Amino acid sequence: MKITLITPTGDRPEAFALTRMWMNYQEVKADQWIVIDDGWVPLPERLRAGVDYVRRTPLKEEGHTLTKNMRVALPLITGDAVLIIEDDDWYGPKYISTMKDLLNSYDLVGEANARYYHLPTMKYSRIGNGTHASLCQTGFRKEIL
Repeated sequence: MKITLITPTGDRPEAFALTRMWMNYQEVKADQWIVIDDGWVPLPERLRAGVDYVRRTPLKEEGHTLTKNMRVALPLITGDAVLIIEDDDWYGPKYISTMKDLLNSYDLVGEANARYYHLPTMKYSRIGNGTHASLCQTGFRKEIL
């Protein structure tokens, strides 16, 4: 099974640099990583290396852009399964392998109680979402699209 990661980001190069580090530590590597950047300042070139980088120019006062960024990413998927990787969450080294194993049996999977990394304070916290999965901790098989 081929794995595609999708990361929407914007004006958070420090957070995205940490996300790259978490993905580099994965025991199982993704086959594709789509990064949709709608920040006012594009990600630095060094952070774009090795990813399918798509620049979406932001519009003034367009509000929350996650849905718009996801719509840009969906037609670019080459993998059989997709994992949403947000740029402000922590991912352990077995995250991709665990999600891949689950997606062999299920079309849609999610993890509750995500770990969030707050960059300004440089501290982790656990999100108390015990009854639902955050977008940052979800994966799905491409065929459900």
